[in-house]
Amino acid sequence: MEWVDLHCDVLYEVSRRRRMGERDVIRRIMLQDLRSSGVKVLVCSLFVDDQGVHRALQEALHQVWCLLEEEREAREDLMVIRDRDDLRRCLSSRRIGLVLSMEGAEPVQDDPELLRFFRSMGLSFLALTWSRRNRLADGVDLTRTVRSPGGLSAQGVSALETARSLGLALDLSHLNDPGTEDVIRSGVPILATHSNCRSLCDHPRNLADPHLEAIGRRGGVVGFNAHGAFVGSDDPVEGMYRHISHLALVAGEAACALGLDLCDRFDAFFHGERRDLFMSHREASQALQVLGGRLGARSMGRLLMDNPIRVLEGALPSSVPGV
Repeated sequence: MEWVDLHCDVLYEVSRRRRMGERDVIRRIMLQDLRSSGVKVLVCSLFVDDQGVHRALQEALHQVWCLLEEEREAREDLMVIRDRDDLRRCLSSRRIGLVLSMEGAEPVQDDPELLRFFRSMGLSFLALTWSRRNRLADGVDLTRTVRSPGGLSAQGVSALETARSLGLALDLSHLNDPGTEDVIRSGVPILATHSNCRSLCDHPRNLADPHLEAIGRRGGVVGFNAHGAFVGSDDPVEGMYRHISHLALVAGEAACALGLDLCDRFDAFFHGERRDLFMSHREASQALQVLGGRLGARSMGRLLMDNPIRVLEGALPSSVPGV
């Protein structure tokens, strides 16, 4: 069973470890889990935490460098997917593919033209915000401290237009409702790499049915997020089944995907309290095997590979653009 995970914060963990002198991090610590689980393509987010926002571009560039070094050190096992040809080569090889996304556009908020460099590294999905306000838009306000939350700023509209010109898909997972509606109205390609259904679990990080429907209508996907607070069920299989079934009903079966957002497995995020449904991709794959008995082989094939690969093919450049 091969599958795609549309969201993982592996680069944040790798960057932290490499700064402490470690090397070959993914192969040493994560590769066995990824192989045993069947993960074929992993979308790796460029994420900057609150403490790093003031040097966001530097942090993002360091994470890109870490990705390239990890590929160099484990070339027989890993490959960075920069364009559609790379994706095809990956799918016909034994290597696991790594794709770049950007979770919060602080690294480029002062100069959206910098997106052209990240695009040359294979950047496919752009989330204008993480769950905080920046100069482009308001993210989901988990702290409930943002006054007068709104949609996209003028800078945000400029960044969106640059993203459109580069062929990037806009990731709605951390954007607030007004910003989500602004992006939907703009007509750019959209998806939500790691969000669930708000009508089943009333959390602001989940998406309302009209937003789910818009993503499906526009050919995007929504990746099921395994963070417990976004699921509303202690039973992993039941939680996945409820959200994926509801998404299929509202947005269509072609909109169903996985973006598990597994953070408990990383030292940088785990503080002794388990918050995700799964501690590893292998643990997730065991639940997916059970889920397959409920959804059926055809639906599982779409969920695991067909839908996310279709969206990746649309969001990756046809060839690596010049910087």
